[in-house]
Amino acid sequence: MILITRPLNEAKLLAKELKTFSLPTIIEPLTSFEYYKKRITFHEKIFFIVSSLQSVHVLQIYQKNYQNIIAQGKFLVVGMKVAAELRSLGVNKIIKQFNSSDSLFNYLLRNKKSFEFKIEYLCGSIVNDDFISGLKRSRIKHKKVVLYKTIAVKKLSVRCSTSLKNNQITIVLIYSAYTAKVFMKLLRQYKLLSVLKNTYVLCLSKRIAYTFKDTVPQKKLLWSRSSNQKSLLDSLKSVIKQV
Repeated sequence: MILITRPLNEAKLLAKELKTFSLPTIIEPLTSFEYYKKRITFHEKIFFIVSSLQSVHVLQIYQKNYQNIIAQGKFLVVGMKVAAELRSLGVNKIIKQFNSSDSLFNYLLRNKKSFEFKIEYLCGSIVNDDFISGLKRSRIKHKKVVLYKTIAVKKLSVRCSTSLKNNQITIVLIYSAYTAKVFMKLLRQYKLLSVLKNTYVLCLSKRIAYTFKDTVPQKKLLWSRSSNQKSLLDSLKSVIKQV
């Protein structure tokens, strides 16, 4: 069985994609979100950074308030899916698209001397600390605009905890570093850390996988080559052959 830990809407879509695989799935969202309607001022010399689908959802929910930003704003985007969702919303000025926050940071670092634009990071309450620290360390001026709050679940569902106890889950999919930490905390709470010794944990990136390095056997801790769903699903196909 494949455990999907994504937020509910994304998890449902992923479960549909996985129907062609040989293993059944179980959905266990470990986070939910509270959206905020923040004031964002449009200006020709502002680049908006977007790296999460939830930020796009906020722009969509409060679309009337952000018409100028959607129609005229210049965007630096992390992720193929995020870029696609922005385009479907009406954004047509995606200046550059990146596979990871590291690629975005390197781009900003290379261009900071000639960069005449201000940067506004449309994000949630949980952000990539390495990315933010890099911006500060490199003196790249930026402003965080927190559009949503990430809320962690406090307990596992009975179905999920039972499936883990009975070793019915063979693969766990983890999409963010925060989700990884929440999952580990819940396993400790339920005294289920030992189940990871016999479980494949597949993460969206190596940075995310680092959370499990002392708990999951090296041969069972894996991550996708690129930080996108297509790459992760390609890796999943390889894992299923080993199960």
